[in-house]
Amino acid sequence: MFIAPINQLPLMKSVTRLLSFIAAITFSQAQAQVTTDIYTEDFTSTSTGNQVGDWIHSGAPNWAVTTDSTLDSSSPHHVYFTTASQENVEVPFAGVSLSVDQGIQVTFDYRYTAAPDDPGNTGFNFFRFGLYNNQNTAGYGDDHGYLADVSYWDNMVTSANKSGDYSLREENNVFADFDLGPLLDNNNSSDSGPPASPESGDIVTMFEDDDVTSSNFTKTTVDGTSVHTVTLLIGRQNGGVEVSLFHDGSTEAILEGWDDDGYVTTFNTVFFESPSDNNGFMIDNLSIQTLSAVPEPSTYAAIFGGLGLMFAAWRRRR
Repeated sequence: MFIAPINQLPLMKSVTRLLSFIAAITFSQAQAQVTTDIYTEDFTSTSTGNQVGDWIHSGAPNWAVTTDSTLDSSSPHHVYFTTASQENVEVPFAGVSLSVDQGIQVTFDYRYTAAPDDPGNTGFNFFRFGLYNNQNTAGYGDDHGYLADVSYWDNMVTSANKSGDYSLREENNVFADFDLGPLLDNNNSSDSGPPASPESGDIVTMFEDDDVTSSNFTKTTVDGTSVHTVTLLIGRQNGGVEVSLFHDGSTEAILEGWDDDGYVTTFNTVFFESPSDNNGFMIDNLSIQTLSAVPEPSTYAAIFGGLGLMFAAWRRRR
């Protein structure tokens, strides 16, 4: 249904101003999300032992389609699996430029098949993934986007110690050699060595809008070999973007970050980095969606209920 903008309705200016005010109030207080799939992959169309055709892999690809009925209970149980450490995958998709009150999210299921054994004394490890703008260039040195660190926890690690590597980060100036660098904390685009301090390289930890570090979410249940779902959501607002991480069906973000300085609003690439010291890691049911905020039906009722009352009063006065 087409709804004419309020400023095109044949009403006097005072009515227009009042209805604009009603619309602003109700829109801010009651919104629904319209989601649109722009890319999905469940690996059913790729034969076991093969890579996904349009994905870009670093080095000699270790990622391949295999079967796992734990992560994917539906036949043919296809998942994407790797035992390689810190192997990068690029997933290209049609570019999306966000307007204010629009968002983009990437969601997928994952699980580990075995605990990391190095560093074995900590009992945890993490993988990275993120949404980026690759600037439509062949190299990686100008890629810019946002990523999440998502931890694995060993069964032997007590819940009291589960305080660690969940983070949201901004990455700019990605190392130009794809085999060695995207989603790694390099010193700069020409030096793949680690930075002198953790926050001086191409990856920096994000902060919430109240300057709280967006990291160290406490994971309270289950180990990495269980089935998990993770979502990275980027929403554009006036003056910046908010980056949010959701885990295992959480209705509220477990981490949030805010960027108002050179922030990214166009995205066309998802990056994955397999865990370091990886003994088996797999993903399934990848989806990339755009989100747009629209008024709830009750909001329309409030707007047009007010419109009806004011229009009736206007007609009586004429």
